[in-house]
Amino acid sequence: MNPKDYYTCSDLACCSLLVGAGYKVEFTEKLNGKGVFYFKRDQGMDSLLEDFWARRPIPVIPAALFEISKHLKAMVDESKR
Repeated sequence: MNPKDYYTCSDLACCSLLVGAGYKVEFTEKLNGKGVFYFKRDQGMDSLLEDFWARRPIPVIPAALFEISKHLKAMVDESKR
């Protein structure tokens, strides 16, 4: 696995946005008590991440992000078993 091919993130809001935008969680792990999510990188991801971290408006469906965040939390809980 080449680390440059993946974006890793432990921020639940950011990960929820990526999943909501159609990116697939390739795998998860638990590091220092936090869930870390790995996403396969592509060209469009960097632009979306830049907007997210710069706090620029991104059109989202709040209820969908909430459901995605619950699913991501469950993934982390399952991975620690």
